Amino acid sequence: MNPLTAISQSKLARRFALIFLGCAFLPTLLLLYLSYHRVSSEMLERSIDKLSGETKSYGLSLLDRMVRVRDHLSFIAGEFDQGGVDATGTVEGIFAPETLEVFEGLSLVTDNAPVITIMGEPRPLDYFTIRDGYRSDLRPANVFTEQVAAGPDRIFQAYPVQLPHGSRGYVVGEVNLAYLWGYGDSPLLPEQTNLAVYDESGKGLFATDISPGKTINFYWEQSKDPNFRRFEFQHDGNRYLAGAWQLFLPSKFDGDIWTIVLSEPEAYILASLGTFQRNLIMVVMLGLLVVLLLTMFFIRRRLEPLKALKSRTEQIARKDFTTEVVVNSGDEFEELAGSFNSMSRELQKQFSALETIDVIDRAILSSLSLSEMINTTLPMIRDFFHCDTIVMGSFLEKNSGDYSGYAHTDRMTSPETENFMINRERQQALFLKPEPHFWQAEERQAASIPSLSSEQHQTILSVPLKNDNDNIGLLILGYRGERLYDNGELKQLRQLADQVAIALSNAGLVKNLENLATGTIEALARTVDAKSKWTSGHSERVAGYATQIATAMGLGGKDIALVHRGGLLHDIGKIGTPIAILDKAARLDDQEYWEIKKHPQIGATIIEPVSVHRDIMHIILEHHERFDGKGYPRGLTGEEISLHGRITAVADVFDALSSARPYRQSWNQKKVRDFIVEQSGSHFDPAVVSAFTKAFAGGMVDLSPPVYEYNFSSA
Repeated sequence: MNPLTAISQSKLARRFALIFLGCAFLPTLLLLYLSYHRVSSEMLERSIDKLSGETKSYGLSLLDRMVRVRDHLSFIAGEFDQGGVDATGTVEGIFAPETLEVFEGLSLVTDNAPVITIMGEPRPLDYFTIRDGYRSDLRPANVFTEQVAAGPDRIFQAYPVQLPHGSRGYVVGEVNLAYLWGYGDSPLLPEQTNLAVYDESGKGLFATDISPGKTINFYWEQSKDPNFRRFEFQHDGNRYLAGAWQLFLPSKFDGDIWTIVLSEPEAYILASLGTFQRNLIMVVMLGLLVVLLLTMFFIRRRLEPLKALKSRTEQIARKDFTTEVVVNSGDEFEELAGSFNSMSRELQKQFSALETIDVIDRAILSSLSLSEMINTTLPMIRDFFHCDTIVMGSFLEKNSGDYSGYAHTDRMTSPETENFMINRERQQALFLKPEPHFWQAEERQAASIPSLSSEQHQTILSVPLKNDNDNIGLLILGYRGERLYDNGELKQLRQLADQVAIALSNAGLVKNLENLATGTIEALARTVDAKSKWTSGHSERVAGYATQIATAMGLGGKDIALVHRGGLLHDIGKIGTPIAILDKAARLDDQEYWEIKKHPQIGATIIEPVSVHRDIMHIILEHHERFDGKGYPRGLTGEEISLHGRITAVADVFDALSSARPYRQSWNQKKVRDFIVEQSGSHFDPAVVSAFTKAFAGGMVDLSPPVYEYNFSSA
């Protein structure tokens, strides 16, 4: 019985369970919650302190990059002052690769000329206009921004320059935002950290995908660092912790105060807590489990005998005899359990015998193939009777004392075929007795059966297999030790032997049907071939060649049997072709050629009513189709033609060209093979041609290829 069920059905068990929950389980859960809450709060506090430092570090590195931008502008302005740039602003060789990394573009702004693009693509520069004249409010290293409708604001730095003829101006550089903000191929931000930058009015200058918003407005609280503030915000339902630090640009530049905001998702900060949480839960649950097991052990010790007997009764009702009741209480319950186990073992023996015999009976009677029946049932019978060796001989096709048998021992994974001799005296001794027969030591002569002679068997038991008083087989059981049978076991052995005999008879009938089916197909093929002396044996040879090609392609037995039958009957439609056309020595005219092209469809029509052969109709229809679609009757191309049809097409052409016809002499096989290889990809499937050359690579082709046996039982 399930322990939880036992507790719920017993008042005493429920009382102990409530004590456990009240004294151990609930306080432990409360402790677990408080520990988790304390650790998570500490992690968040440390993370926000860490974020504070990262925000300030990022702001200072941003200031360093701004200074670097200013230094580049100062260098370029110096080139103007020293005459390295003409009046048009043309710069010769002053741009290092680093300059190209820092700026998107450079422009020259003067008070009496249009804005001149020095580097990069010309872009609108609305902050400066020629009509405004010289901007006297700009001072060295002035930083200003320009709002863009879609995307981050453009960032500029301006540096004064003295031009020829006493004119003045500013070199204005549009800063590369990827360089300035530190994103792109070499990001400066830590993993899972988001950036947002706001100007002095609170309007956003730049932001990654996640930010507090397009604008930000809050007052600065006093703290250890007056320039730093921490806060929280929500984005897509997720909580983010953020730190803001003010970058005082006026200290080095003529510009606004920028607010730098770095944020991290709370889930990322607490991710490492998940492992701690799981470990803590596992430790706590393990402790609770130990206490629970001790409690349940104590409870079950008080309820075990009665519940065990009840559970065993329910198992027997379900025909489950796999376990016995174990009660060590030292009282009447222990005596009752012993009696109960004895009854259970007897019932198990009877039910097991009935069920096993039923399974073996169904396996025997459901097998139409002799080998399938033997492979399935012989190990089952050996296991049922617990013998070390079992031998079965089949005498259906034998007329002498030399019989083929099958043996299975406890050291074999599957039954193996072997030959053994049973002389006439032994046959009479065994078959005259319908009941199982124990071989005495003086009559065994076990050397006649290899599996029994390979090891010493103290007990050998045989039972004849009969069908209508005909001896059709023998079943022999061998034991290395002494084995006694009761009457019930002997009856079971006789019953199984009768079922095996029926299965052997059925296998013989199936074999006869298979032979009949194979013979019928061959007779039909010879009937077609006999219509003309020029096609004698053609169908059988085509079937053999197709079988060899299919084997070379690695097809399974079912497919090989299919192409063999299809090859035998591929020309059955020529029954409807006039003999004058088949034997005509001259070239066929259009009408005659049209008549002979009908034979695939006629053949399919003939075969269609025969359900057992419908699976080869496609071969009959397709053996004159071409891989390039120029065949007949349907003009199929490539893999529209079945693989069986493509194989038969090669075999058919090979035999047709290798054989004499009234209108030509036969070709030698080398010439035919060369022709087939030449037609690969047009007339024939290249894969089939490859298998054909592989199958016939050894020289001359066997003109009488082996016939593949058709398994009638699987049709």
